[in-house]
Amino acid sequence: MMLKLLEILGARRVEIALLTVGSVEGAATMTRPMLEVTTVKGRAGGTDVMRMIPIARHDVKLLLEFIKFNRKPLISDLKKAGTIDKDCGILLLSETSGLGLRPNTITQEISALSRVAEIPERVCAHMFRHRYVTKLFIALIQQHEFDNVESLRSALVSTEDFKRQVLEWTGHKSLQSLEPYLHLAFDELSGARKAVDLALLRNALDSFDASADFIEFELEEGIDPKVQLERTRELVRALRKDLDMTNYFAQNESS
Repeated sequence: MMLKLLEILGARRVEIALLTVGSVEGAATMTRPMLEVTTVKGRAGGTDVMRMIPIARHDVKLLLEFIKFNRKPLISDLKKAGTIDKDCGILLLSETSGLGLRPNTITQEISALSRVAEIPERVCAHMFRHRYVTKLFIALIQQHEFDNVESLRSALVSTEDFKRQVLEWTGHKSLQSLEPYLHLAFDELSGARKAVDLALLRNALDSFDASADFIEFELEEGIDPKVQLERTRELVRALRKDLDMTNYFAQNESS
């Protein structure tokens, strides 16, 4: 779930560690789900600044399943053992203390996973953030049919709503810090043009494919197949709604 959150939110490791159960439950009530995330580089006068990041409906469903079947039993066991008195509300918890997962633990977990996977290159949590922002600009380029870096840069500077949305989703304070991603996005596209609904569809299917791996893992761990079958059906139904909404918004944006 830690890796899933890094992938779909593009948030900093500290921001992932600060995610709450309440933010997931809030996203579940929205027509277009948005997860509330703390922007760690945006604190004003000691007060946390929050931002909203769009999230696929089937990812919300998976997070709710995680809360119900993984997190809730852990809280119950820790209370029975006398380790904790109450639920702290943080989404990702330490299995030993019941407190929110520390950012350094996320770093250590990814390092351990990369060793087990025998990945020779340097791997860190922030790489998920770089990939998320690059994919965001690829989708924007395809949606608005920008021809080059300069046209995209001009749109960001001149269109206030466009700029505000991009900065909110990425958690950056200035457009200048996003400059490297503009070039990365155009380099990756290499002049290819696809409709925005296809780009969003691909992202949703990629995420669902990763969720299927998670389901397979739980089956191997011994979860009741009948229970897992119903959970899988719920995920598929949620994915269908995501695909329907993708087509709906793409059609309305083009009309």
